[in-house]
Amino acid sequence: MTGGARILLLEDDRTIREAIAEALSRRGHRVDAAESIEAFRALLSTGPAALALMDRHVRGADALDLLDELKTGQPGLAVVMMSSDATPESVSTALARGVRSFLAKPFALSTLVATVEEALGRRT
Repeated sequence: MTGGARILLLEDDRTIREAIAEALSRRGHRVDAAESIEAFRALLSTGPAALALMDRHVRGADALDLLDELKTGQPGLAVVMMSSDATPESVSTALARGVRSFLAKPFALSTLVATVEEALGRRT
């Protein structure tokens, strides 16, 4: 298990954002959360992170549009995408663009934690 990683979280639903942040914090991770793409971009500028955990659809925007910025600004950053739009086409598009894992909403927090830990473990 990898502990103490900095995780950037993009989730516009406050209840979900707080539950995810709490679950990952209990595992020893530092979670910096944003509710909009603009706020997420500001977090990116504050230093390196080990993982980006992003809701795909945030206030009318597609978080996949951030992937090129992530690759340029923090090469090697692991990305986990979450979405209620988990059609095979949506998932394969995200994975083809470099997303490490895709979580279909709704999911159990235990599944989220396991997915994050796996993504962090593969990151070298």
